[in-house]
Order: sequence, then structure tokens, then C-alpha cells
Amino acid sequence: MKHRLFLSGPITNIDDYRKRFDQDDNLLTSKGWAVANPTRMGLEIFPDTEDGWKDCMKETISIMIKCNGVALMDGWEKSRGSKIEKEIADILGIPTKTVIDWAKQDE
Repeated sequence: MKHRLFLSGPITNIDDYRKRFDQDDNLLTSKGWAVANPTRMGLEIFPDTEDGWKDCMKETISIMIKCNGVALMDGWEKSRGSKIEKEIADILGIPTKTVIDWAKQDE
């Protein structure tokens, strides 16, 4: 098993976000990666408010910083949360690549 990747992508205002996360999770898992998928962590229990969003971000960031890399999904550049996650990962020296680039990587 390769190292653990945190899956980062848009959720807010995306109707099929769970399907998109599951597809990318399945792709990375099929390539041998362990994946931390925020849509499978029970974080949807937080209300759809600014405070709820902040609570979700605190939870996802605490998980992300324990991973070996961040896999950026299509559209991450338009997601406020994903941009924050990428910035924190860059500051902490956690590698970030697109999902496709991680899937192509051999260890």
C-alpha cells in the first residue's frame, strides 16, 4: 500500500459531489493509495451555514495534515475550502498534485 492521500475538492453547491469524490477515491485506491475521503467521514452532519462550514474545515484540515499528500480534484481551484487546504499543505510541505497525477505516480 502506498502512502495516504487526502482528497480535496469542491462540495458546496455541487449536487453530485459525493459521486465525484467516490469516483476519485476509487481510482486512487485502485492504484494502491490509501485515501482520506472527507465525504466518508460523517462531516455532512454539520449545518450548511458559515459556522458549520468552518467546523467542517477544522475537521478536514486536522485529518489532512496527517496525510502524506493531497490529491486535488477537478474544480478545486473554484472551491474556497480546497484552496485553503492546498495553501496549508504547501506551507507545511505536504505534496499536492492532481488526482490524475497521483494515479499515474509509481512508488
